[in-house]
Amino acid sequence: MSENRTCDAIAIAIAIAIAIAIALGHRILAEFSIPTVAASFRTCQSLDGGMALDPPTSELAALWRSQVFLDCRWTVCPNQAGVLGYVADGEAGGRFVVSDRWPHRRAYMKPRRRDPDPRRARAAREKICADLAYEARCSVPPVVLARRNGDPSDEERACCVSLVMYPRQFPWEQVKRFLQAGPRGTEILRDRLAAAAAEGFAFDTWVGQTDHADHHPHNIVFGYVPGERSHEDPGEAAYVFLDFAMALGWGGLWDGDGARTLGTAPFPPAMIGAIDTIALGGILDRIESVTDATIGEIVHRIPDDYLAPEHRALIAEGLVTRRAIVRGLVAAAARRSS
Repeated sequence: MSENRTCDAIAIAIAIAIAIAIALGHRILAEFSIPTVAASFRTCQSLDGGMALDPPTSELAALWRSQVFLDCRWTVCPNQAGVLGYVADGEAGGRFVVSDRWPHRRAYMKPRRRDPDPRRARAAREKICADLAYEARCSVPPVVLARRNGDPSDEERACCVSLVMYPRQFPWEQVKRFLQAGPRGTEILRDRLAAAAAEGFAFDTWVGQTDHADHHPHNIVFGYVPGERSHEDPGEAAYVFLDFAMALGWGGLWDGDGARTLGTAPFPPAMIGAIDTIALGGILDRIESVTDATIGEIVHRIPDDYLAPEHRALIAEGLVTRRAIVRGLVAAAARRSS
């Protein structure tokens, strides 16, 4: 379940209106567009310092990739309203936080609930996948580890913090409706779908992601920074892939010969069908260029209290194994869907 589920009546109203318009075939659908939606959001208080991202995500991504922990203090946001549509904790729960170093950039600290099985190592898997995504240039939020203190004492201490990349985000569930209906002003959703689908599908298959199936529609979002004027296209926009706590052999999927025999990642069929083959070749080249040494550095620097040494070894070996087979797996799946 995504960390970015939120309370926002406007987004709910838009989603309902779109669903009704699709069902009725009503011409009103042509009035909806991403800039129009962005304009309606302007009446809301932004928790990310307005429309500008300060500091820029690229700057934070480079820093967070280089560090396991950060020298900063995390504070729970008084307002837990976020960017998607309604209040709902993810399976493991979490909280929106800000740091004393970057008070205008919101992030999500998770998990909140302590897992009775430490082998699941949710925070460690999030950090490893985020660092791998940085190397492969795939749109995954930067992550750092963070040890949580304070009350209540029965909640998880070995946490991670995931950066909220955009002040406005729509979940895949809503984006699908925009794509199906094709209202004026949503061309950017289609224009950026093919490359994003290629990158997300290839990366998910490499790391063994299990949580981006079509029935988990809130773990993929389209995020954007609204333009300065309501009629302008977003200043920055991208599909973003969230929540990698159930990757890297989660649930024993990479035990034994599992890393070699596991197939492609579950992924939305509409995305697989839209894959751009040139973009697919690019992400596969980037994945294959991630060296054994880089994989080892990313995995083995995770502390023991986050991920046991034997599990680090299994994950590192699984990543090397799957790096060699991911091209064949995703290329075959893309051909079948075309």
